[in-house]
Amino acid sequence: MSDQPPVLIIGGGIGGLTHALALSQHGIKSHILEARDQFSELGAGIQLGPNAGRILANLNLLDDIKPRASMPRAIRIREADRGSDLATLPLIPYMEDRFFAPYLTMRRTDLQSVLLEHVYANDAVTVTTGFKLQKIRTTNDEIIAISDQTKEVHGHLLIGADGIWSKTREMISPGDPQKFSGKTAWRTLIPAADIPNGLDLDKVGLWLGANAHLVHYTVGGEDELNIVAVIDDPDEARRWSQPADKADIESHFRNWTTPARDLINAATEWRKWSLFDAVPLKTWHRDRICLLGDAAHPVLPFLAQGGALAIEDAYILANSINENEDDYDMAYSIFEAHRAPRTSKVQSKSRKNGNIYHMQKPLSLARDLVLRNTSPTRLISSYNWLYGYDVN
Repeated sequence: MSDQPPVLIIGGGIGGLTHALALSQHGIKSHILEARDQFSELGAGIQLGPNAGRILANLNLLDDIKPRASMPRAIRIREADRGSDLATLPLIPYMEDRFFAPYLTMRRTDLQSVLLEHVYANDAVTVTTGFKLQKIRTTNDEIIAISDQTKEVHGHLLIGADGIWSKTREMISPGDPQKFSGKTAWRTLIPAADIPNGLDLDKVGLWLGANAHLVHYTVGGEDELNIVAVIDDPDEARRWSQPADKADIESHFRNWTTPARDLINAATEWRKWSLFDAVPLKTWHRDRICLLGDAAHPVLPFLAQGGALAIEDAYILANSINENEDDYDMAYSIFEAHRAPRTSKVQSKSRKNGNIYHMQKPLSLARDLVLRNTSPTRLISSYNWLYGYDVN
């Protein structure tokens, strides 16, 4: 396959960069076509479960990622009104003992930086920025990506890794499958010096309240704290990493317990995202085109698996292309058959988690009772299906 034109990868986010590196392990050339003039990852932080960590280790990336990440000891779940503890889920040593990789939290930009360092050092990968895909033309033996400036790039296959608002998906499945979830995510980073007292910085914090929840964890060791506040929101406008009003988010949490309010108030700059859900596509591929990551299966963030699913996709699709090098339709079909049940389950469970997190009384009282009376090991083991997923 080394004599063929490269695999074209539309999008230089986590999924696209990982896919290029996974292809290179098989000696397959790729060409990343990124719409932005400079690489930048939207969003502040990312959680990487061991299902992603094992793949990053297989790609010889984990040793470079760990020094730029934090490794939380547990997930501490608290209720919003009084701040009382509901449960603490162990991460150390549970994750590495059972799944052979750590649970990491880090800045998205730090993860992208590691991926880019390896991409730019890899002779099998070419990168073009400022390439905004406009249309695609296929022939009997190749596919041509054409930019809005009429620039043409020729390849053997084309992979759409261009995110939730995917241009590539429109070419496979015209019509927008997303629907607004009724929730908006607010995100920010605060420096260590501004972190309020009383927080366990060695744990992921998860606070559950009526119509809202709050997540926080350290990134870059303990240099900064990443905060994600999610609220029920009827406004269906598409907002994607837009500057947001500090007073607005503070008003949503004014009745929460003092430590949670102090955390919200400590942040000075917020950005917000409208969270969109999606029904599964009928197919992820057509002719020489195939989708991966959010382009194929947007997922709500309530299992912290968006990035991990893209990494899984990237790795498995590269293996399938390598194993079926003479039949790309077979490669794509095997990939989709492998991945569709997994991603659909994560989508469904994430949606369900969002509803559980935002329960109002009296349902929230039953939820809290279950959390308080279930052993930590039993709670964390309920996610074994998620973290123990076998990519082979």
